[in-house]
Amino acid sequence: MVKGFKFFLFVLLFNIFPITASADDLKIAVIKDDMPTSDVEVLLFDENCLQLLSRKTEENGVVSFDVESEGTYYYYTEAPEGYQADEFHKVVLKDSEVKQVLTLEKIPDRNLELSADSDLRILSNLLEEDYEKMLEGTALAGLGKALVRVEQEHGINGLYMMGLACLESGWGESSLARNKNNLVGWNACDGNTKGATAFASKEECLLTVAPVIKQNYLTEGGKYFHGFSARAIDVKYCSDKRHADKIISIVHRLIQKL
Repeated sequence: MVKGFKFFLFVLLFNIFPITASADDLKIAVIKDDMPTSDVEVLLFDENCLQLLSRKTEENGVVSFDVESEGTYYYYTEAPEGYQADEFHKVVLKDSEVKQVLTLEKIPDRNLELSADSDLRILSNLLEEDYEKMLEGTALAGLGKALVRVEQEHGINGLYMMGLACLESGWGESSLARNKNNLVGWNACDGNTKGATAFASKEECLLTVAPVIKQNYLTEGGKYFHGFSARAIDVKYCSDKRHADKIISIVHRLIQKL
């Protein structure tokens, strides 16, 4: 959950369609599926991002704000522990009443279990800040968002992709990483770097390579499919017989930072 003044400034720039509502009473209904309905904190801000009111939802999952005048308002949900919430919503109060829906989504439990024989389709469910904490102090810091996208968009365990990038790029310090943003030796066969792919950014490298690994190595019928684990990938991916074990060793070392 992003908090603080810098996010308040962000919301003023974020384009959300305005919603008309009564200037007397803004009622916000909370979705009741798999989430708490009462005592969910909701904060109301004016268009200058100054907090006006703070209310908690009632037993029926509704919170009401009495506002004195028409105008632009924002509301923000403080998610209970274990949940992530909608962020800021913009509401323009004019002529008619509106009920806004807040969504609270349960955060999946973190899965830190990973071995060379683990099914890489089982995700870690780590957050961007988790990856950043592990990569802090390395040349790979800043890749947290890309690693989350690897999981969410391509269904590959982000811890594996992080370990692969750390190993293959020398923690982001290799010549390929520095000169071509190539973190995994993509198209560099057994040390021959002339044909190695150049990427516009390190993030682009991960997000380009991940779907190819998923399609060719982790999908039945894929060109290089031999199973769903790091060890299975290495049957065709790398000639180093200890490659998968080295990746997992790095991952286990970084997990200790969480």
